[in-house]
Amino acid sequence: MVTKKSKKKSTGKRRSTSKRSTTSRKKKTVTKKTKVRSKTTKKSKVSKVNNKTTKELSDKEIQKIAKGLNKKVKEGKSITAIIKDISETNTGLPETGPTEKGEKLTEPPAIPLTVLRILVEMYYDFQNTRIRTGNRAAMNLKRNGIDKDALEKYGVDTLFNTSKKFERDIIKIISRDLKHRRIFTDYLQNIKGISVILSAGLIAWLMTPANYENVSKVWQNAGLGSNEICTECDWLWLYDDILIPKTNVDGKITNTKAKRLTGKRHICNKCGNGEHVIHQTQRKVAGYQINWNPKLKTLMWKVGGSFVLQKVTKSNYRAVYNEKRLKRNKQYPQGEQVEVLGKKRLQHNAKHLFEMCKRETTKLFLQNLWLVWRIMEGLPITKPYERKSKTGSTSHTHEVFPPVVDDGELPEDVKIALDKLGIYPKDFIPYWLKREDLPKAIEKETQELNAIPPDDAPEGTVLPDIDEDDEVDEAD
Repeated sequence: MVTKKSKKKSTGKRRSTSKRSTTSRKKKTVTKKTKVRSKTTKKSKVSKVNNKTTKELSDKEIQKIAKGLNKKVKEGKSITAIIKDISETNTGLPETGPTEKGEKLTEPPAIPLTVLRILVEMYYDFQNTRIRTGNRAAMNLKRNGIDKDALEKYGVDTLFNTSKKFERDIIKIISRDLKHRRIFTDYLQNIKGISVILSAGLIAWLMTPANYENVSKVWQNAGLGSNEICTECDWLWLYDDILIPKTNVDGKITNTKAKRLTGKRHICNKCGNGEHVIHQTQRKVAGYQINWNPKLKTLMWKVGGSFVLQKVTKSNYRAVYNEKRLKRNKQYPQGEQVEVLGKKRLQHNAKHLFEMCKRETTKLFLQNLWLVWRIMEGLPITKPYERKSKTGSTSHTHEVFPPVVDDGELPEDVKIALDKLGIYPKDFIPYWLKREDLPKAIEKETQELNAIPPDDAPEGTVLPDIDEDDEVDEAD
């Protein structure tokens, strides 16, 4: 007899187990594929890193290697010995970018000057916004009778702290880049009061010393120079006619005429005579275009204020300010009046004397920066202005303040080039500079005036927090 096989009904459990088995098989196949993919990605990463390590040498690097090889050949070494030295020590060869693991570059690439300027402006823009917002918040709390602790209670302080952290992150990026710039490593960072952000601003806005044939052009661009004015024509400022391009709503570009202040015309625009033309410090005048960089001028105000914040025993430029302030106090006694731009004013004005001495100090710093920077770039330099004595002689070479640093010494090539000018004291040390503190009343008044920003500075402009920059440098 033929027995029929009974068909077993599949239960729900068995169906579920069959599904699980199929899904587990799919997972295994997927994991195998992902493992294969991960292996291929590792290989691709390694190949990419290997491609990065093989970079072409620049002309300067080739010349440097060639000089080293020629020197060794002259010493009498054989070619095989030279090749052996290079293979063992890699002397004369440039450092490879990636690390041995191939994860990241050992040194980030140098930041272009335009990008460095963007970072500096970004830092100051965020700082000004944070300060303005904080001032408005404090005013609103005071107006409504609420204590300042409410900001911490409701977590508003954390927002301001994150903004400060963003500013510190910008300084970290800038400080890494400045390590590749000689003017910072060998000069600026050795001067008390010049922080990372101030150094970056000077480099970003001055760009290169090749743009300035003499130091007067640096002063003019920084708003520390002078413009011309005619005393005969009711104190009329001399100007140049310029065209300013403007874009209309339709997108058409039209040129509009404007007057720009100048210090090079020497002849009055109205009377056509130059006998009554005198020089006055650069300032804003209604109806005229300025002939300086306003951001660089604000930066120089911060540089001068940073010098005033230093101790006279540690900072040479603070000692220069004290010397000039004591001299001006004797020159302009209190109570006398003098005519300024056709108006009688008190000769002894604390704010005017403070700004005058600080301006002279910052001009001296810019002069020394221009000299050192041009020497480092291999550009020709000229003698700075020598102040004549009452007898008319210029033999008092000790009055010419040298480009000194507060920490360390000047580079040897800079010393040699400056020594050829023959106007600086021995070892470039200003022996005549007195390290005397100002009287307590004048010092207190000086620090109060130092915290007041100039009238033409943007809202939220404050002095730099130098200690914060120093902490960032140590952390890096």
